[in-house]
Amino acid sequence: MKIGIIAAGWAFMSELLAELKKHHEVLVFKSPFNRAILEKYVKKSKIDVLYCEFCSGYAIPVTQISKRFKIVVRLHRGEVHGGWMKKVDFSKIDLLVLVNKFMKGYAFKYQPRLKQVKAIKVIKLGVDTEKFEYNPGRGYGKRIGWVGWIKDVKQPFMIIDLMHQLPDWQLRFLAVPSVYKSLTKQVVQRVKQRNIIWLKEKIPHGKMPGYYRKIDIMVNTSVIESQCVSVLEAMSSGVYSLIRRWPHPECKPEEIYPQENLFDDMTECKRKIWAWVKLSVKEKRSKSWQARQFIQKHHNGKIQARKMRKAIEGVIK
Repeated sequence: MKIGIIAAGWAFMSELLAELKKHHEVLVFKSPFNRAILEKYVKKSKIDVLYCEFCSGYAIPVTQISKRFKIVVRLHRGEVHGGWMKKVDFSKIDLLVLVNKFMKGYAFKYQPRLKQVKAIKVIKLGVDTEKFEYNPGRGYGKRIGWVGWIKDVKQPFMIIDLMHQLPDWQLRFLAVPSVYKSLTKQVVQRVKQRNIIWLKEKIPHGKMPGYYRKIDIMVNTSVIESQCVSVLEAMSSGVYSLIRRWPHPECKPEEIYPQENLFDDMTECKRKIWAWVKLSVKEKRSKSWQARQFIQKHHNGKIQARKMRKAIEGVIK
C-alpha cells in the first residue's frame, strides 16, 4: 500500500510515521500547497490512501481534488470551530478519527455535516514512552510547569494569579505568544514577579523531555480540550499532573485522566498541590510511578500508532 501524509509535524505523528513505514511506502506531502499542487502530487505518486490532520484547513484541497484514493483524517476539538470547515466536502472522507469518545457528540453538535463521513473511529493520542522516559531519581521540589499557546481557551491568568499565593514556588511558564496580541500584552504586564520564569520561545518537541525534568508538578488550566499532549508527556515522565475539570458539559476529562488528578477551581488546585507537598518522598515516587503506568496502559505511543495503522489499512479492504 502507498500512503500519502499531510501535516507530519503534528502531535503523535512521529510515532505514526514510524509505524506506517514499517509496513508500507509512505510519502509526506509538505505544505504550503493548494488544490492544483496537491492534485499534481497525488496523481504522480499514485497513492492508495491519503491521511490528513484536520488542522489549518488542509482538508479543503484534500476533499476537493478528483478522488482516486481513500481519505482518512483526524479531527481535534479546536478545529471543529474553524471557518474553513464550511468548504470541506465531508462526503469524500472515508474515515474520520477522533481522539476520544465525547468528541463525536461535540463534533456533530457544532458541525452536523460531519455525519456525512463514511466511518468514524476513536483512537486516543499516544506518547513515545522511550523519549519521555520515567526518571526514578528525579527530585521533588517546588517547580510548577504550564505549557500552551497564549490564548483565551488556555486561561493562562489562572496559573499566573496562583503564583502570588505560592511565593516559595517557581513557575516555569512555557507560554508561546500567539495571534492574540491583546492577551499577550496582558500576560507581559502580569508575569513580572520573581517566581515566574517565562519561556516565550517554543521548545522543539525533541527537547521537551528536558523541560519536564525541570518541573515537579504540571498544571493545565484550559477551559476545554480534546486531549492535552503536554499533560500526557509530563505524566509519562513521572510528573504529578493536575488538570482543570472543563466546565463545558459535553467534554469529559474523566474519560482521559485519573479522577484524582482533576480540579474544579484554583482553590482546589492549590489544596492538591499542598497535599502533594506533605507526602513523603516514597509516597511522591509512588504517585510518580502511577502516572507513568497510566500512560503506558492508556496512551502508549506504539500501541496507539498500531491502532491508527490498522484503521488506515482498513479503508481499502
